[in-house]
Amino acid sequence: MQNAIGQFEFLGLAGSPDQLKKRLVIETRPGVDGVGLWEDSSRGHPFTLRSQVDAASVLAARAMYGQYCGLIGGDPVELSWWGISLSGERFKVCVLNVEQVRLTPLLGCSGGLNLPSRAYLECDWSLIAISI
Repeated sequence: MQNAIGQFEFLGLAGSPDQLKKRLVIETRPGVDGVGLWEDSSRGHPFTLRSQVDAASVLAARAMYGQYCGLIGGDPVELSWWGISLSGERFKVCVLNVEQVRLTPLLGCSGGLNLPSRAYLECDWSLIAISI
């Protein structure tokens, strides 16, 4: 899949996924010059992607949004971003939140993922990378 979060495929995913990276903890002590750096484990940081997808109808788009919300707090899922499967970078994503940004009816459109493409849905996904 070109653009997908879990089993849900999209026309596009705008934004840039973050990845796992080292965290450093800075330690200072009163009366001691300088600082100490302690390496903490590699962790993900929350990031946002905006999904764009067509739907067969406004009702179908609303139902899709409800299914997206079912991923909140669930098991980590795979993320495909512009043809790149990020599981190759040794992480999946947990869905922290999904917000509907735009839901509009379409007239006279052709093509898309969910024919007859009578609605357009955009959502903001709050995600965090989880090591696999």
